Amino acid sequence: MGRGRWDVESLAAELECSPRTVHRILQTLSMAGVPWYFCKESQCYRVREGFRFPGLQRDEERNEGTINAETVLPAAQQLLEDGERFMDSLRQFCETLEGTVSDADQPD
Repeated sequence: MGRGRWDVESLAAELECSPRTVHRILQTLSMAGVPWYFCKESQCYRVREGFRFPGLQRDEERNEGTINAETVLPAAQQLLEDGERFMDSLRQFCETLEGTVSDADQPD
């Protein structure tokens, strides 16, 4: 979005990655709806004028429905609860497996 010549080689150097990784990142940005294009005049990649990344906007520029602490906190808490339930189930599963292995080791 800034000034400068951002071709594949300079992006790869800036990101300390390979040119192929830059192409994968560009593909990911496309899939995420970021309107980038290759400017033939300046021979570099650009993001369309007026596009704003949600995390980079000032509070007064944000639209309704933007992710913020009020919307993320309940989801994060639910995720933690689900993770704890999953870990409990996994512990029970491992204990069952350990019991099965121990039983198999016992002579008949």
